[in-house]
Amino acid sequence: MSPPSISSLALASLIVGCGGDLKLGSDVLWWTDHETGDLTAWLAAPGGGPHLDDAGSTVAISAAQARSGVYSVELTTRERERDTEGPGLMRRFPDAFPAYYSTWYFLPLASRSIDTWTIQRFDSLAEDDSIELGLELNLRTLRRGELLLEVFGHDTAILKLPLPDPPPLVPVGRWFHVETFLRPEQNLTGHLSVWLDGRLVYDLDHATTATSPDLVWMVCNMAQRVDPPEPQLFVDDAAISRVRVTPDGVFEYPQ
Repeated sequence: MSPPSISSLALASLIVGCGGDLKLGSDVLWWTDHETGDLTAWLAAPGGGPHLDDAGSTVAISAAQARSGVYSVELTTRERERDTEGPGLMRRFPDAFPAYYSTWYFLPLASRSIDTWTIQRFDSLAEDDSIELGLELNLRTLRRGELLLEVFGHDTAILKLPLPDPPPLVPVGRWFHVETFLRPEQNLTGHLSVWLDGRLVYDLDHATTATSPDLVWMVCNMAQRVDPPEPQLFVDDAAISRVRVTPDGVFEYPQ
């Protein structure tokens, strides 16, 4: 099975623009609160935009939920055959660099994952424009019904990271914050850190975190088998920065 390719829309999108001014200083590289009522910020140069599949999954601006303001993005997935398909929003960086990726999520219902359920991905773009799968943030349902956030790496040296204690449980019915630091490297100098609602839950060092210098970051709702079969996921207030944003929206500078 060949890897999925980035859509022509994502590769051709070179619309310059941002989501506005967070007043958090020059360390903000990109951000959006979706209050423009469209996906303009995701389409900004150097490339990005919505990712869709052939199963009818949707990416839409919505006023049903919002972490701030009026709008967020609603990602609704449909049942399909592959766990690499589903709705998402992408940002592409042809010259990858270390950065923090901050996103707010909202799950309206406690869907039960039977297989892989991915809400964030860091992939590499090959020379033929195909996506080489990299690191994922996944949700997994525990026996009592709680949803667990876990890291999966397609590099066999990574696979699933050990679970922290206490386990990183994702809430249902309220907004939660996921912030990821990635140093994309094609050798064992890469690094990945993940915070859930401000708590450091995963910290992976000395790892291969990219297969090319062309990075694709995706916020997504990719679930191959979930009950009920069409889970909704809302996304808002996304940012990419050189220092941590934190759940309070205030930068945390290194000591």
